[in-house]
Amino acid sequence: MSRRRARRSTEPTESKPQPVAGSSRRPFWVVFLTVCTLVAVAGGLWSWKQHVDQKFRDAMRSRQFEAAAGWADRHLWPPSAGEQAVAESRIARLRYQSAKARQVLEEASRSDASTPLIKRELALLDLQSGEDVSSRELQRLLDEAPDDTDALFEAWILGKFKAQDLVAAEAVLSQWTELERDSATPRYYFGVMHSLQEDYRAAEESFRETLKRDENFDDARLGLIETLALLGRHADALVIADELVRRRPDDVPSLMWKAQLLMDLDRPSAALPVLQKSLGLDPKLYKARYLLGRAHFLSDQPDEAVQTLTPILDRFSQDVPTLYLLAETELKRANTDAADAWLGRYLAAQSEVRRLVRRTEELNQKLAAGKPATPAERKAMGLDYLAVKWESAVPWLVDFPADHPDKLDVEQTLLTIYQAAGKTFEAVDTQATIDKLSSD
Repeated sequence: MSRRRARRSTEPTESKPQPVAGSSRRPFWVVFLTVCTLVAVAGGLWSWKQHVDQKFRDAMRSRQFEAAAGWADRHLWPPSAGEQAVAESRIARLRYQSAKARQVLEEASRSDASTPLIKRELALLDLQSGEDVSSRELQRLLDEAPDDTDALFEAWILGKFKAQDLVAAEAVLSQWTELERDSATPRYYFGVMHSLQEDYRAAEESFRETLKRDENFDDARLGLIETLALLGRHADALVIADELVRRRPDDVPSLMWKAQLLMDLDRPSAALPVLQKSLGLDPKLYKARYLLGRAHFLSDQPDEAVQTLTPILDRFSQDVPTLYLLAETELKRANTDAADAWLGRYLAAQSEVRRLVRRTEELNQKLAAGKPATPAERKAMGLDYLAVKWESAVPWLVDFPADHPDKLDVEQTLLTIYQAAGKTFEAVDTQATIDKLSSD
């Protein structure tokens, strides 16, 4: 018996799998955890999208267009072509780049099915251009996007400004303020409206109210600086300009306001580095070059003044202020022959300005009699003004007939003027028109 048990114990035994507690429930937990993870990821992505969209809207309300463009690019997955076009077009539209805004929307409408978004933005673009829109259409635009009322009112008010209908503009702003009591944006536009009405004290109050509600509203700071300067409070304006330059150290309009205020306060030496930086950032800016030349002149640096001023005449050959300042500078250098030569050119330019003023009066009389200037007359007047008083050329050249063969030449001339004036937004819009004309 003992041997039999021993043999039996040495024989290999068959191993049988033993059940493990809970093994039948493992697939359920795997699926459950996977679903929870996916839901959490989807929720996180959706929260991020909501966060990005809100930041974009906040930046647009503050007219922080560079920041808005940055937020528009921070989506974790690319938006549709229609959504992307609407964001890009809205930034362009509020920068007064209507040609670029329309071009972006029209290109997107050919490749994307988001036509309601695009149609709405095209309607806002038309509204901002000053076109008359029925109350029914306005109500439809308001009802179809109740979370986008700021965009509607902003386009509406800018259209009224363009049409110079300030009475209607005030009514629109009052309605907007009633709907958005805590919003800074309508207060800003109240400031703009008061400035257009030359009620600068009311404008100051509106701009300050804007900044109380939104400290990032730098366009309100620009408006406040201009308002204080017009009120003769240059020292107060300089305090705001210093703050704005600290916030936007490479922003040319901010730098130029600071430089202009320093010049107005008889501090040309302090204005020199500010103007040099402005001109370095925007070499085509006429005012930066002219003011820099004047700052050199007032700082007893006549050689630098001449070197700075003469390039202006490469584009505007008879620019009256530049010719006179060059004559003054040569007198300071005791170079009487050169001063006489510049003075002779200055007197000739002044004579040309008087001739153009008389010609303008004649054409205005014809216009009053129902005979507007022909495209050829408008172009000739624009080019003549370009040489001696270049900013006065704009009214003759803007809105030139689209089908005229000289349209491209006129737009290129306008681009030169906008670049010299530092009107960056208008320059971009004009460049878009030039590109379209060149490609047709």
